[in-house]
Amino acid sequence: MKKFYIVILLAIIVLTFLQFNCNSPTAPNNNLTLSVADVSCTEAWLNLSAGSLSLPANILVNKNGNNFLSFTLTSRDTTLYDGTLSPNQTYTYQAVYGNNKSETVTAKTLDTTSNNFTFQTFLLGGAQSSVLNDVVIINDTVAYAVGAVYVNDSTGKPDPNAYNLAKWNGHSWKLLRVQFYTVRGNSHRTPYPASSVLAFSDSVIWISMDGDQVAKLKGSTQTESMFLPNSFSIKELWGENLNLIYAVGDNGIIDIFVNGIWQKLESGTDIKLLDVWGNEKDTWICGWEDFKPTVLLNYKNDVLTTVINNPNSSLFTYNPNAVSGAIESVWSNNTNNLFLLTWYGLYRVENDNFDKPKNLWSGDPNTWGLGKVRGNNVNDIVGAGVYGRIWHYNGVSWLFYNNLVNNSDNLNSVAIKGNLIIAVGYRYENGINNYALVQIGHR
Repeated sequence: MKKFYIVILLAIIVLTFLQFNCNSPTAPNNNLTLSVADVSCTEAWLNLSAGSLSLPANILVNKNGNNFLSFTLTSRDTTLYDGTLSPNQTYTYQAVYGNNKSETVTAKTLDTTSNNFTFQTFLLGGAQSSVLNDVVIINDTVAYAVGAVYVNDSTGKPDPNAYNLAKWNGHSWKLLRVQFYTVRGNSHRTPYPASSVLAFSDSVIWISMDGDQVAKLKGSTQTESMFLPNSFSIKELWGENLNLIYAVGDNGIIDIFVNGIWQKLESGTDIKLLDVWGNEKDTWICGWEDFKPTVLLNYKNDVLTTVINNPNSSLFTYNPNAVSGAIESVWSNNTNNLFLLTWYGLYRVENDNFDKPKNLWSGDPNTWGLGKVRGNNVNDIVGAGVYGRIWHYNGVSWLFYNNLVNNSDNLNSVAIKGNLIIAVGYRYENGINNYALVQIGHR
């Protein structure tokens, strides 16, 4: 009988212990989940999941142990934004709902990058009107630029056939010729001017003609050239890998290279498409023409969506000097940050929230006038444009390299990788653009 009472007593103790732990306000739970989605120098984006909580719910978010944000959560998943941070600092966050607390997460902001670039100028060609249209950087000692560079032949007369590829070896440029077919169904080829270059490595390079052909190179050796399904002038190539490559250009035409085959992709617009960039989840395409709307397209999960189709989009009304919202160029680092370059400013859109873009630059268009934007990350962005203008953004502020300004220069494209910037275009001489222009900046 005594043993029976002991067993009963032990059972009561165990049940009481379990009940206390289940109802304890300090017991761990999985209802609230908080994670860091992205950071910049002065911002953090946090993903909050409500789990099985009943909604709406009044949520408190603590930062570094202090109350930071209080709001009513109405959806299962949401993104929180903190724009009050400092560069190169560590912050902790925790979400709280009554007795429910998320795990504490840590966000370390990016440090600012150096604006200290020293530039070197190169002029190529000069026999006739020469130009470089695009550039890609492989590493510190290998880069490729494309366009049309004319030099004198062995007799001292202008050679009618252009060099359409220039390769950088870390010290100098070597001119090369990439051959394109003269007409479909004809084996004759010629080095037509090139419009864009895409490189996955020094041994995998794609070059587009200022027309409807693409050539493939392995190093400096051409392996093949091919016509695209559409007959159009290609303005830009882009692809993250060989499984999916985009070619965009005149008349709103988009061709994509999927599993070794070029296909047409209906864009729903006839606007000239100028730029394309993306990542493994989203691809963005932009363009504009005089007296027509500016457009921004998004290709995601095999679906192409028109995001903007507006001659003067309300996104870009922050600058009182602006007369047009034409999108010149697009660049992104991930799905949280999309950068849209107009003639009058650079805008960042986060989480596809196109109603509230952040204006990173706006001011006097006489000192901006950029046509292409590229970046290493959100704290290392470069833009280039008319009169040889180059701007660099270090995550907090801009620097304008006014020593490069020349009313005879125009920069068509720019690339940045690591501590190297290369911008390409042309320089006017005697009323015609005689020289292809390269500006190389080392940091």
